[in-house]
Amino acid sequence: MAYETFAGCALMKGVASADAQRIYEAGLVRTFAPGQTVIAEGEINRNLFVVLRGGVEVWLPDRDDRFTSVKLARLGVGSCVGEYSFIDEHPTSAAVVAVEETELFVLSNERLSDLVAGNTSLERTLYRNLLVLMIERLRENNSVLDMIRPQSR
Repeated sequence: MAYETFAGCALMKGVASADAQRIYEAGLVRTFAPGQTVIAEGEINRNLFVVLRGGVEVWLPDRDDRFTSVKLARLGVGSCVGEYSFIDEHPTSAAVVAVEETELFVLSNERLSDLVAGNTSLERTLYRNLLVLMIERLRENNSVLDMIRPQSR
């Protein structure tokens, strides 16, 4: 069941079945308890996560320069997490926490690089899919900002 969820997620759109199987076998599946931190804000993250079961929430945690914590998203089965820092290798901009018992597929940047080496078609498809996911997230964030930003006409 976990593989079918992985193979059907947006990250795998247009990826040949044999390539999806290789990618899945190169990663691992980890289980997180409710409330367990998957990614802490500010850490270096070199992993891409796909929710196979359960769900996570993405938060800007409370800290000295932020007057309160802010929930950015709740992500369920098939969603990717950690893609920003996975790509740019900068510290993470938010925290990700399991909201129920959650299974995540975990793939390191290094393993993905090994898998796509010499396969430009697979590399292009995967990174295009990641780009589309990131653009969707940006559009969602923009629509939220539009609700709270004063409109000037």
